[in-house]
Amino acid sequence: MILMVFLMANCKHRAIKFKAKGMDVPNKQASVKFDFIKRVELKALYVNLYAFNDTVLVSSFDERRFVKIYEYDGDLNLRKKHNFRIGQGPGDLNGASNFALCDNRWFVFDKFQLRISEFDRDYKYLRMRKAKRNYAFPIIAENCKRLICSDSNWIGNNGIQYFVYRVDFPEQKMKKLFYLHKYDQTINGKFIIGNKSFFYVYYKRKLYLLNKADYTISIIDMNGKLEKSVRVKFKRISTPRDKIKDWVHEYIRHPKMPMTFPPYIYPVAGIIPLNKGFIVVRINGYNKNCEDINGFAEGDYFNYGLEPLGKVNIPCFSNIFSITNNYWGRYMSSYAENNFYLIKEDEEDNKTYLEKWRVEE
Repeated sequence: MILMVFLMANCKHRAIKFKAKGMDVPNKQASVKFDFIKRVELKALYVNLYAFNDTVLVSSFDERRFVKIYEYDGDLNLRKKHNFRIGQGPGDLNGASNFALCDNRWFVFDKFQLRISEFDRDYKYLRMRKAKRNYAFPIIAENCKRLICSDSNWIGNNGIQYFVYRVDFPEQKMKKLFYLHKYDQTINGKFIIGNKSFFYVYYKRKLYLLNKADYTISIIDMNGKLEKSVRVKFKRISTPRDKIKDWVHEYIRHPKMPMTFPPYIYPVAGIIPLNKGFIVVRINGYNKNCEDINGFAEGDYFNYGLEPLGKVNIPCFSNIFSITNNYWGRYMSSYAENNFYLIKEDEEDNKTYLEKWRVEE
């Protein structure tokens, strides 16, 4: 099972160190093709997108009273709706819960209330267990017996350190897999937007970690051992200083603390896992809209041996270019059974759509 999530990480007793010789991605088209199949309109403020076999799940808010679930089949036909009340009682959720389907049960991770709720396939409440930590961006793996999750620690007033856990169920035995070195979150007292990011995908008992700051991809096993790393050569993208004020105003209209952008950005947005390999999506700037008139973005395609096979055109979807939103990790896309599902904001008709694309590798 392939699932994607945003990373922020810390291991055993030492940090993962990335040592890899720089290389180039071949400037040729890789044998990956996306064919548009269907789209349906979404009318609510969406929160999450999750695809599993023949099920596509979209969750949204409803005036802050309910978490609304829209369940589609694999052809985007609406199969059922369900409302979870926002609250603290049995079966209640908060608005930012993460869903995962495993062993015909829905696992819902409530990171604010620190608990894991289980529901049957029809969303009937089964049980709840107290979470030992804030299981941020959870991945259920290995027949529902293991959880991969991330967390972070503030160090001083302006530093943060990221780490990743392996949690074994049902006893919730935890093991730190690895951590990443501290980096500053502020410059001259201002919070840095989109300064550095880390992402990973889980595939066949391995974590594939993207270190955005130096475009390094690493394979890490379930004991936290670093097996392999590759680093891609790239040029940092300068930030137009005259636009910084406009960007801050556009993304965060009433910030509680002074915010700024760094003088440059890194050219990678995150990882999109597929069946035979994965795509590292490239960005050209802070703009969140696709610059390609046909609605495609460029990505670098790798197999799971970390061999770069060439360039790929991937359909644009919501948040793919948004630096401020990339911390939510999933980029509003999900992959299942050679089908790629995404949530897309169409500026021409000012509507939001759920789309299905067929992937050929």
